[in-house]
Amino acid sequence: MILEHEVGTRAGDLNLLIDLSKELSIWSEDGNKKLNAAIQNYARGGLEDEYENCSDADEYEQLREELGTLGEQLKVAFDRYVDRIEQRLVELGPADDENRDWGGWRRSDNSSGGELDTDDAIRDVFGTLLD
Repeated sequence: MILEHEVGTRAGDLNLLIDLSKELSIWSEDGNKKLNAAIQNYARGGLEDEYENCSDADEYEQLREELGTLGEQLKVAFDRYVDRIEQRLVELGPADDENRDWGGWRRSDNSSGGELDTDDAIRDVFGTLLD
């Protein structure tokens, strides 16, 4: 069964499990007990751990979104953590597209005055892929 292993270490995991508990006809009372235990464990320390392990603005924004969904599902406000996330995002500064990490790709500094790379420069970069 899905809940035989340790679960609920992240808000997104709990959101998924709550959705599954509502949709699966094979969800048992034992499954509900395990899900409730996972939610309690998350509240006791998992949420703090997840918050502390965020390493950049994108992760904090994702946590904020997942907490919003989890709060709606559980009818619990995570205001204190949302406030902490908002404060951390302010500390990290505004999202700067030039320095934002796009899945391992970073925008090059070959632009001048905010202009994008030229078509020739882009063709040169991707030209080796066509050979």
